Amino acid sequence: MDVFISYSRNDGEIAQEMKKDLERRGLKVFFDVERIEAGDIFPDVLDKAIRDSKIVLALWSAASLKKEWCVRECHMAQNHQKLIPIAIESIDPKDLPLSFVNVNFLTLEEGLTLSMSKMWAKLIMRLADRLSMPSLISKEDEPASTLSAAPFSITELLDLMSKDDLKDLCRTCEISGFSTLNKPELVKAILSANMKRTWMLQNLTGSQLQDLMRNMGVFRRVAGINKAEMVLQIAEELIP
Repeated sequence: MDVFISYSRNDGEIAQEMKKDLERRGLKVFFDVERIEAGDIFPDVLDKAIRDSKIVLALWSAASLKKEWCVRECHMAQNHQKLIPIAIESIDPKDLPLSFVNVNFLTLEEGLTLSMSKMWAKLIMRLADRLSMPSLISKEDEPASTLSAAPFSITELLDLMSKDDLKDLCRTCEISGFSTLNKPELVKAILSANMKRTWMLQNLTGSQLQDLMRNMGVFRRVAGINKAEMVLQIAEELIP
């Protein structure tokens, strides 16, 4: 099995659309139509399906994050390093369960079909990278997911980084008083330091730069390049 879709029954319509799109691309998808309710015994079939799947695509919403079994599916996926979440509505990071606070996730644009969504195209590219299946990316995806058409601001760039990576950046750049800050406060502290963007990026490790590029959607250019090249490529995707 390639992908296990974790979702709330409330979000069944968009989950069905995602399933159809993934299957159209040739992926084998586990999709529990009935769904179980909170308080039910977690079925062995779901436990096995998560273990047998290569990726767990979690649809995060206010409804799913309140469902015990949805959170459990995500925890299992996280423990096996299979979790790829996408928020299907705006979610305040402060409302996430504590174990997911440092998990990077994309947010699907409201009111757009999957074929028009840049975030869905970026997610497809992330799946292609994780599954080593470049054939997942269609010609229609590439224009929607190119960052030159939608450059990132420094704030958006920092929002893509994990809390731990932001703390590392504060430590390296000698920004004081960061140890007790939450993620939005860390972003604000870094912005207040008025660092030059290139210098800020140079203070990230190679691994952190690779993670950042993947979260930005720059997948095809990550492998085989050195740190200086990664810094330049990320800088090129930022708003001047």
